Parts: sequence; C-alpha cells; structure tokens
Amino acid sequence: MFDKLMTRAMTALVFLASAAMTIMILIIVIDVAGREFFNSPLTGAYELVEFCMGLLCPVSVTYCIYKDQDICVDLLYQRFPVAIRKGIMVFANLFVLLVGAALLWQSWYLVRDILDMGASTALLSIAMWPVAVCVFLSFLIMIPIQLRFLLRSFKTVDEELGAGEEENAK
Repeated sequence: MFDKLMTRAMTALVFLASAAMTIMILIIVIDVAGREFFNSPLTGAYELVEFCMGLLCPVSVTYCIYKDQDICVDLLYQRFPVAIRKGIMVFANLFVLLVGAALLWQSWYLVRDILDMGASTALLSIAMWPVAVCVFLSFLIMIPIQLRFLLRSFKTVDEELGAGEEENAK
C-alpha cells in the first residue's frame, strides 16, 4: 500500500514538474524569439521561469530520492569493511532524513508566511503560494521515502555482511 501511495504521489509531482519544465522551455523560446526577431521580449519571462523553477527543483530532489538515483562514489566505499559501510549508509540516510525534516519544517513556515502576506511576483502579480505548497508537498513525500531507505540500510548491509562471510568461508 505504501508503494502504491508513493507511486501515485510521485506521478502527480512528476507530472507537475514536467508541465513546469515544458512551460519554462516555451517561455524561454518565445522570449528569445521575440527579443531577436521582433525586438519585443516577453513581458515577465524572468518571473515565469523563476516560478516554474520553484516548482521543478524540489520535485526533482524528491524524485531522485524516490528512485534512489542520488550521486554516490563507490570507488572507496566498496573497499571499506562491511561494518564501516553500514555505518556510512546509516549516517548518510539519517543525515538526508534530518535535512529533509528541517526543510519540511521550514517549508511549512514558508507556506504560512506567503499566505499571510499574500506574496506575489512583482511584475505579473502571480501568487507565490502554489510554489510554496509544492515545496512543502515535495518534502512531505520525501520524509517517508527517506525513512524507508534508512530502515532498509540496516538490512541491506547486513545482507552484504552475510555474503561477505560466505566468501570468506570459501
């Protein structure tokens, strides 16, 4: 059930991010074409791109964590003993979980502040609360995913330990 719920939530967020990316590309193309060919840039293009990036960035971070596609360097990691690798994995997953929790907490305050102030962009007066809500939802979805990775990191390295003991026995 957890996997199904996370898959649906990530599908919705990825759709939102894909739409934001597509809109952002179109805005940039229209802005550049208007500036170069007609000497008339798109009014508010910078704000619109900024708005789309606000939707795209937190979703991208959450999606990378969801797919377990973050950057890691195995060059040294594989040379460490299994006990040290376990410690590294637990520390890394715990660190990402704590940072995600701090970002979730701060994004909650961001949503509240933006709603209280009625913040909007300067030129086009686009309300900023959708970006803040997207940031909050991204980190809200990230927390249980990262918690699952933390719990799994204990088991994964234990399985490596079992495989390592079998190899040492041979």
